[in-house]
Amino acid sequence: REEVQKLFAPLRKIQPKGPLVNSEFYTGWLSYWGEPFATVDTANIIRTMRGLIQTNVSFNCYMIQGGTNFGYSSGSGSSDTLKLSLTSYDYDAPINEAGDLTEKYFAIRELLEEYGMRVGDEKEIEALKTKPKGDYGIVEMEPVVSLLQSSIGSEPVETVYPLTMESFNQSYGFIAYTHTVTDPPKDPSVLQVNIRDRALVLLDNVEISVLAYTVINETPLPPTMKSGMNLTLLVENQGRRNFQLLSDVTKGIISNATLDGKILENWSTVSYPLTPEDIKKIEEMATIDSLIDTYEFPVFLTASFTLPPPAQMNNEVRKEDMRGSETKMSEVVTETNAIPAGEQKLEQTVVETSKSRMPEEVKDSENKPQDAIQVENQTPAGPVNSVQMQEEVTEAADLTTTVAPTAGNDAETTSMGVSQARRKREIKSDDFPLDSYLDMTGWGKGLVFINGHNLGRYWHIGPQMTLFVPGVWLLPYPQKNRITILELHYAPHDKTVRFSTQPIFNITGPTVRQIYK
Repeated sequence: REEVQKLFAPLRKIQPKGPLVNSEFYTGWLSYWGEPFATVDTANIIRTMRGLIQTNVSFNCYMIQGGTNFGYSSGSGSSDTLKLSLTSYDYDAPINEAGDLTEKYFAIRELLEEYGMRVGDEKEIEALKTKPKGDYGIVEMEPVVSLLQSSIGSEPVETVYPLTMESFNQSYGFIAYTHTVTDPPKDPSVLQVNIRDRALVLLDNVEISVLAYTVINETPLPPTMKSGMNLTLLVENQGRRNFQLLSDVTKGIISNATLDGKILENWSTVSYPLTPEDIKKIEEMATIDSLIDTYEFPVFLTASFTLPPPAQMNNEVRKEDMRGSETKMSEVVTETNAIPAGEQKLEQTVVETSKSRMPEEVKDSENKPQDAIQVENQTPAGPVNSVQMQEEVTEAADLTTTVAPTAGNDAETTSMGVSQARRKREIKSDDFPLDSYLDMTGWGKGLVFINGHNLGRYWHIGPQMTLFVPGVWLLPYPQKNRITILELHYAPHDKTVRFSTQPIFNITGPTVRQIYK
């Protein structure tokens, strides 16, 4: 209480009377690429909230529920730094990104009830406790076409000097600037140019380096560069500023480009906003044209998959108990996408939550950029599920699924002798499709689309490795779902993605600045 009174003391000097309000009481914080996932300690929140209540201060929790920056909506910091918000806006909020109630939520609820405030109906609270998630197995992606060779770009616009993205009436996505080398270059030659936010430098469509706003604005060019070659800068808009004025923050090339000090003239510019219509065209190519064996990054990859029928999911999906610090074991069952619908191979998966899940090793990754850090060198900052494939299962016996335990549940002991509190309920047919997470471990950087919906950005530097997949965006059995990926740099050797029942937010890699050093 005294701490809160000190915080409001400056206000009371100029406003002795009147209501006290905290319009943004932070229950968590936003997280940035290349930084640890931000958290706010529950005990500190409860202590401060208690003081607010005792001092009769009205407050608004920001956020009470986390969310997702779908599409291109993840923002960036101020104009003089390169702080890029994650796709996830989980915010370490009391209600998380998936809408599940967390321990932080129940701690706040207990505090409010201590002061006579009723928080929600018991039946509603029960329904909102950690919901089952769908583990839909592994999907193998197939390359369709390289971005710069696709037909989804705008008509080329010829200008003497490069113009910003906004000059072409483009708000988001990518924009490609191409200059044909005319003068014999020096050895070595140095390209200097200011871009916002991030650019792939390509010579005849082959990546040679990466530039980043406020981090690096020059790069040597290879001695193999000759007159007549195409020098392309593919610039990515990584997010609009999330506060302050927006009008002075343009994207694309924001200065003249020089080669060995000489200003480069005559540019051909193509916009790639990557609208839903653009993605549909790419997916139609996969059904009309034959898939490609050789390709250049950035590349589109696509695949279709079918969810298991609801009855099968009721038999096979098990939700592990993530609460508490003691070791817990549970089972989930995954579908292998390679088996045709109706003949799906089911594999029993043991989820061991007492260990950390290390990202799968990236083997034989192709064309890694200079900012690619080996995934096997990244280390989790906290516990994530360790998934180990075991015996094959064709049927399960019961129609229940395990969800998070609550006070009053009976304790059970597993065959492993591990004490575990469980509550079982049937997953109803209208619960399907279940929400899920798409694990992009092993991929470089890019975007993911499911059934035309833009799930947002992924990036190997972390801390976020999974993208939230709302069940309402999935098509139930027996309809076909489609995933399309734009990968900028490299893909795992097997080109697979995996659905997961748990988010991965704590992979610690290099910072944005470190990857360019």
